Amino acid sequence: MAIEKICGKFSLTPREQELTGLILKGKSNRDIEKALFISFHTVKNHITNLYLKLGVRNRWQLISLFHEKQQRQREALEMIGVAEREMRPNGIRPS
Repeated sequence: MAIEKICGKFSLTPREQELTGLILKGKSNRDIEKALFISFHTVKNHITNLYLKLGVRNRWQLISLFHEKQQRQREALEMIGVAEREMRPNGIRPS
C-alpha cells in the first residue's frame, strides 16, 4: 500500500505510522488517545514529532502530503500499465 511506502520514506516509527493512519482516517487527538491507550499529552508529543519529520505544520498539510504522494504513485503505476499494454501487439501478453 502507498501509505506504508511513504511512511518508510520518512522513516516513521511504527507508532508514528499508527498515528498517521488514524489522522488520515479523520480521528481527533481524543480518538487517538482512546484507540492507542496513551495519554492526551503523549498523543500531542507524537503528533509534534510526526509533523517535524514530515515537514508539515498541521493535519491538513499532513493529509495533503499523503494524498499528493498517493496520487503520484497511482499515476506512475498507470503509466507503467499503459506502457506495457502499448508494447504488446494486439493486446496479447508475452508468455
